[in-house]
Amino acid sequence: MNATPLLKSRQLLEGLWSIDGPANDLMYLVTGTRRAMLVDTGMGLGDLAGMVRGLTDLPLTVVNTHGHPDYAGEGLLWKHGSGMIIYNPQRLY
Repeated sequence: MNATPLLKSRQLLEGLWSIDGPANDLMYLVTGTRRAMLVDTGMGLGDLAGMVRGLTDLPLTVVNTHGHPDYAGEGLLWKHGSGMIIYNPQRLY
């Protein structure tokens, strides 16, 4: 288990981690051989980028499944880094 003051990660399978946020927000990190994908970015509480970088150094694709704050709140805080792709759907409400 990897943890920051507000986030906890748990490896579920090889190449698959769940990341739990303090507001019952749940994110997933999937790693492959060439890229990693973060599914949802949570509320923006805690150092999610640091948590992810502690688990993988692969280029990252970030996918927010929808625009609710508990799924995509931190997505707005991520800076486009080298090789990072961010997909953020329009808010549907």
